[in-house]
Amino acid sequence: MEVILSYLENMFLNMPKTPEVLRAKEELASMMEDKYNELLAEGKKENEAIGIVISEFGDLDELNIANGQSYDGEASRVVTLTEAEEYIEKSVKSNRLVALGVMLCIYCPIPVLFIGGVDSYVNQLSQLSYVIMGILPLLAMIAIAVGLFIYSGSKMEKFEFVKKEKIQIDPSVKNYLNEVVEQSRGGYTGSLVFGVMMCIFSVVPVLITGSMGDDTVMGTLGAILLLVMVGIGVASFITGGTKISCVKALKQEGDFTPEKKEGNKVIDVIAGIYWPIVTVIYLVWSFVTMNWGFTWIIWPIAGILFGAIAAICGVIGAAVKKAA
Repeated sequence: MEVILSYLENMFLNMPKTPEVLRAKEELASMMEDKYNELLAEGKKENEAIGIVISEFGDLDELNIANGQSYDGEASRVVTLTEAEEYIEKSVKSNRLVALGVMLCIYCPIPVLFIGGVDSYVNQLSQLSYVIMGILPLLAMIAIAVGLFIYSGSKMEKFEFVKKEKIQIDPSVKNYLNEVVEQSRGGYTGSLVFGVMMCIFSVVPVLITGSMGDDTVMGTLGAILLLVMVGIGVASFITGGTKISCVKALKQEGDFTPEKKEGNKVIDVIAGIYWPIVTVIYLVWSFVTMNWGFTWIIWPIAGILFGAIAAICGVIGAAVKKAA
């Protein structure tokens, strides 16, 4: 280890003595020692073990050691191994809450659809019955969903900088993230396939019930099953890709490059205005028409429109940056 630690000192000889760099140096020393002892336990000779450790951990550029400077020379945040582990762990828990909230938003029309189907069969339900058994559960599900979104967001406030600021990772993080990707790849693919299949086959109940003739009860059942399957599929998308998304955010890849982070700030502002307006339109439209079994259609339409708006903002932002 004396040879390895001496080599480590030379690696960091010209690095600035910032707290982040010193912490990275300590963690790298610990990793090198663990690897060295592991190789000796495997029966490697001392010189061979030293060579393997240095070849694996001896390139600061490859390890992406942060020197306190970001891509454009401005100070940037350094993410340590402990922070990366905590970020992924909390993201998984948070996304489960978000997935549950999204499912509740998708399922909130079900009580209204159900009571409408029952009324078409018995044809004697009062307006009060609609309110108690249909509208109140719908509003309760929306309220719970909003609460879940707020709670999950509050739990992730500590790590907002990962998605908004330019960050760098110390050497111990890179290997950890690679391990996370390898361990999560199969689950991510499986959840993606499952989610797609659920969304595609969600129309099957509607087709089956529709083929049975002009039966309102069966048509209602088909619509309810469609929503159930879509909710499960969307939840699979949200939870299945959490760890992969976290890795991309920490590595600043895909939608998390420094350039796209600037665009995301604009999209966040738009979202803060857009979704409250959509919610108001939905509630006003629903209460005025009392057609709760139909007005829920505003949510998938609003989601598609917001995706288009986000894409346009991304294109405009890239064009402006290129022109500048």
